[in-house]
Amino acid sequence: MKLRTQIVGLGLVGVVMAAMVGGVGLFNSIRLSDAFEESINTNLALSKSQEADMMHDAIRGDVLLTLLSAQKGDAAGKAEAEKDLKEHSDNFSKNIAEMQALPISDEVKSIAAKTAPLVNAYIDSAVQVQDLAKKDLASAEAAVPKFQKAFKDLEAAMEQQGEAISKNVEAYSTKTTALAARSKFFDEIDDREAT
Repeated sequence: MKLRTQIVGLGLVGVVMAAMVGGVGLFNSIRLSDAFEESINTNLALSKSQEADMMHDAIRGDVLLTLLSAQKGDAAGKAEAEKDLKEHSDNFSKNIAEMQALPISDEVKSIAAKTAPLVNAYIDSAVQVQDLAKKDLASAEAAVPKFQKAFKDLEAAMEQQGEAISKNVEAYSTKTTALAARSKFFDEIDDREAT
C-alpha cells in the first residue's frame, strides 16, 4: 500500500470518527433539550397544582368568614367573603385548566381529569353556603356538612395529583441529570479531538 493511500485512508477514518462523535453529540443534545422541556413542563404543572391547592384552602376560609359574618350580622364581612370566593374560585379553576393543558404524563392527566369535577362540586358547594347565609343562617349551617365532604373529597384527589406530579418531577430530574452527564462526556471527547 502506498504512503499516499495510507494517509488518505487515515484521514477518512478520522473524518468518519469525528462525524460519528458529532452525530452522537447532536443526538444527545436533542434528547437533553427534550428532557429539559419535559422537566420544565412538569415543574410548571407542580406549581399550578400547588397554587390550586392554596385556593382549595382559601375557599374554605371564605366560607368560614361568610358564616362568621352572618352570625355577627356583618354585611361588609359577607361582601368581602363573597368577593374573595369569586377571586379564589376563578384562580382555582384557571390553575387546574392550565395544568391540564400542559404536556404532562398520562398518569397525571388521568388524575387531573378526575380532580376537575371535584373542583367544580367544591366551588358550587361553597357558593351554595354563601347564598344561603344571605337569607338564612340556619340553612347555611345545615349545608356545611355537604361542603366539608366536598372539601375532603377534593383534598384527597389533590393530594394524589400532587404526589403523581412530584414523582414525575423526580423522574425527569434524574433523566435530565443523566443526559447532561452523557452530553458532558461527549463534549470532553470533542475537546480532546480538537486539541
